[in-house]
Amino acid sequence: MKQVFIYGDSLQHFLVAVIVPDEDEVMKWAKSEAIEGEFRTIIDGEQFKKLINDEMTAKRKSNNLNGLEVPKKLHFIEEEFTVENDMLTPTFKLKRNEAKIAYLKEIKEMYEGAKLVGE
Repeated sequence: MKQVFIYGDSLQHFLVAVIVPDEDEVMKWAKSEAIEGEFRTIIDGEQFKKLINDEMTAKRKSNNLNGLEVPKKLHFIEEEFTVENDMLTPTFKLKRNEAKIAYLKEIKEMYEGAKLVGE
């Protein structure tokens, strides 16, 4: 993954994530799996979602993280977080409030009954 914004609502029982996948790596993986299509189609596909879920599960286990510390719902985007689009500070730190505002619709959708990752 190129960039990740993890968000937790104190009134919810799980985290969600807005993820910018690395296009070169995704396309390389898709080719190795004989998956054809545009980047957007691939990152919206079930095989890619399963891959990311499996990787996150493995990282959680190898780092002894609690299940509550790992996002349960994911939203993939193509546009990177940059200083120019006001998502990063000049020192390249994520502006969490701006990211929350920019992706509020997607965050609400992830919390509103979309299937959990891996279900």
